[in-house]
Amino acid sequence: MLHVLITNVFLTNFLVAILTTVYNTMLEKGDFAFKTNLNKFIERYSIVMKDEWGYSELVVHAPPLNLFTFLLVPFVMKKEKMKKMSRLFSKFMYWFENMFYIGMMLGYEMVMLPIIFCQIMWNILRYASVEYKVPLAAFWLVAGILYLLVSVAKDMYYFVRTLSNFKNGEDKN
Repeated sequence: MLHVLITNVFLTNFLVAILTTVYNTMLEKGDFAFKTNLNKFIERYSIVMKDEWGYSELVVHAPPLNLFTFLLVPFVMKKEKMKKMSRLFSKFMYWFENMFYIGMMLGYEMVMLPIIFCQIMWNILRYASVEYKVPLAAFWLVAGILYLLVSVAKDMYYFVRTLSNFKNGEDKN
């Protein structure tokens, strides 16, 4: 039994040593691979992003969205038109990409609306004093949905306004 116990301790120690060595090796290789890929990415796109005529719009969008770059092809030969169309295309792509987030935000808030309504009604019934329960509950039944819809509209307004003020990684003020 002593032999089995000592053998298990040594084998466990050996396993930990192997896993530690493999982990450290992968950590070093992973860091190098990350830095190599980052350098390749920067080299690939930094030259394109210095473009003053708008040709960078042809390559900067991710694969499903880069199908829309065919709209810029007719303007490639004339630099001035390419510059103008590139700005318009950039704005179009910015809003096209963000429509998904706007829809998700609106959907999330609309799903949360009945939950919030019921939670507030529950809090009124649970915590209000006896003489105020009925008037507060009646007021919340009448005005609660309207109040929550106005709140959703305000949230959406501020969300879209924030997206409108934020372009190309800089806050426009």
